[in-house]
Amino acid sequence: MAGSGRGSSVQVHGRHDQVTAWFRMAGVAVAIAALVVTMVGGPPARAANAQSTEAYIKTWVYARDTGLPMKGVCLFAVPARGTFNLQELCRSSTGLGRVTVTVPVPGSYNLFARAPGYTGYGSQWVGPSGGTGTQQSARQITVSVPGETKTAPTIFIDRSGSIRGKLPAPDPALPPGQRGTVGIAALEPEYRLPSMSSPIYYDGSFNINWLGPYEWPLLFRIPGHADQWSGGGGNRLRADLIQATVPSGSPIDFTVKRGVSAIVNFPDPPAGSDNRVVLRNVATGESMGVGSLGSGSKVRIRVVLGQQVKIQCLCGGTTSWHGGTDFDSATPVVITGGGPTEVTFLPPQ
Repeated sequence: MAGSGRGSSVQVHGRHDQVTAWFRMAGVAVAIAALVVTMVGGPPARAANAQSTEAYIKTWVYARDTGLPMKGVCLFAVPARGTFNLQELCRSSTGLGRVTVTVPVPGSYNLFARAPGYTGYGSQWVGPSGGTGTQQSARQITVSVPGETKTAPTIFIDRSGSIRGKLPAPDPALPPGQRGTVGIAALEPEYRLPSMSSPIYYDGSFNINWLGPYEWPLLFRIPGHADQWSGGGGNRLRADLIQATVPSGSPIDFTVKRGVSAIVNFPDPPAGSDNRVVLRNVATGESMGVGSLGSGSKVRIRVVLGQQVKIQCLCGGTTSWHGGTDFDSATPVVITGGGPTEVTFLPPQ
């Protein structure tokens, strides 16, 4: 849902931020807190580093309905071509609505604005003329060189919509309690709890009330089932889009697929016991299945039929890939039916 946007001419002058300056003298780190530095809409203060590749995107955030600055809106800069991971650190807007987010290298980015919880406002991808629910529709911000500060158009946060849903009755053998989660971002294996998600309760019901009133792809994560996007696929960019409505609408009936098994064999098992195998969707690079290899030589992971994945091993404190040295060069594997897809993990020699 695109709204009329206010221009990016809003400016803040004379803002004093407190930062902590670190000096290293004779090998001893001395922290000097509350050093007052005058900043006018610039990047966070930091020690000069000629080798740094970082750049910055700055903007201001307002509530669309009141026109007032919004504090606590958490802004993520997501690579235009890359994984969408909300477990990374973000920058929050100040009481004046100002926010500057650091990007690790120059390039093209999309902005995702996470509204503060329990405020009645919804999160959004920042679109060309208002919020949107898909990264494909988001405005692209390009920073060209290290150290550059690019000013993005002002962000206006809409009141949240709601998506209410219902899954079929659960297997009676399942224990009572929460059945899983539904959210908008894949979970990286190093994190235990999904970000930006709502619980699916034992009766199959769920209610998402923290998204802006746009169409969204939804990710279902349910024990005993393959992780899957709305529509039953493994590619977020091709998922069925679900409208967050205002006011809340009737529950939508959803179904989820159990998926099929992918078996990954290791002829030379890695040392140690904290070894995990990740299946990443070829199109997005996002995790769509994780299995614990432990100290064994085989792992079985449930995954959506028909998608292509690349296999990553987080093993022995290092990262290796099936058929390559990184995601781009790794060998894609098609998940087929008619029985488990079985693969022998072969890192490059």
